[in-house]
Amino acid sequence: MTPLLFLALARAGEHPPVPPGELPPVPASEAPSGVAGEAPQGAPVPPHAGGSTIDGYMNDLRMAVNPRWKERLELMTAEIPGGTYATTVDVTLDADGVLVTVVVSHPSGREGFDQCVVDAFWLASPFEPPPPELLVGTRFVPPPFDFVVIADRRR
Repeated sequence: MTPLLFLALARAGEHPPVPPGELPPVPASEAPSGVAGEAPQGAPVPPHAGGSTIDGYMNDLRMAVNPRWKERLELMTAEIPGGTYATTVDVTLDADGVLVTVVVSHPSGREGFDQCVVDAFWLASPFEPPPPELLVGTRFVPPPFDFVVIADRRR
């Protein structure tokens, strides 16, 4: 089996605000293959403690998504050749913490890896509702999330 190093990062930079009404509603029925039709399996994450509101909430999201990402990725470790793979996703949540969209904005070059990231978000939803001050209308659009795997084929 290929030893893997899992890294999940979220950018701390600014993400441009999206005016209310410019985000088309995307039903959960359009979730990625292998996830569509399944009931949400993620439990809401506990409220964040300390730090800025955005940093704390982003950490909550990472803590909810990372275990599901790792589980999905471990199912395909034999398919991952040695190398470094990184993907970036943009997500949107509604005011209740339900995932509205997850889109791969920068693919890794390995479709299966990118799908693991997408699936992890769907499986982790619903999340704790975002703090009201982070909402733009009825949506929360956090900074992009970066996920990186370093696969070492050496033994």
